[in-house]
Amino acid sequence: MFEPLPAEDDTLILRSDLHLYGFPKPATLAKWACRPSEAPCDIPYTIVGRQAAYRVGDLRRLRKVLTFHHSTERTVAAEQRKARREAV
Repeated sequence: MFEPLPAEDDTLILRSDLHLYGFPKPATLAKWACRPSEAPCDIPYTIVGRQAAYRVGDLRRLRKVLTFHHSTERTVAAEQRKARREAV
């Protein structure tokens, strides 16, 4: 089971620890940081030392975007991301 996100929206979580909360792998998050057009939504991050960290409030928004009620929603979301990439 995954850990619940902290209650405070300004809490920072390191990219390397996000898998504990049920988020994509660090490599996927790093790819989205380098190629924002491929990300499901804008995901700002900050650098803490030499590592990327994300605010819990932004992670809640990401989780909402990555939550689907049926498979056709996921297909539509993927098509929209593809169209965004091609438009750039």
